[in-house]
Amino acid sequence: MPDTLASTTAPAAAAAPVPIACGSCAYWDPLSINEGDLGYCRRHAPLVGKMRNETFQTVWPETFDDDWCGEHQARRAATPAAPAGGTP
Repeated sequence: MPDTLASTTAPAAAAAPVPIACGSCAYWDPLSINEGDLGYCRRHAPLVGKMRNETFQTVWPETFDDDWCGEHQARRAATPAAPAGGTP
């Protein structure tokens, strides 16, 4: 007897899964091209931190591209800009 949950048709090709990590998050800002695995999380406002010289400064949390927090928002694909001056 055939399995009732099995499909008789081939499944549609699925897109490759996007890792749910800082590196693929819309709120993550890489520090530089050379340091692609380290960046700033801009999900919330920067934090106030006390520096070594006893002054205070606001800082964005630094995260690695494979870190995660549970508030991941996938980046949207870039859309082409509208032509200047509208449509001809």
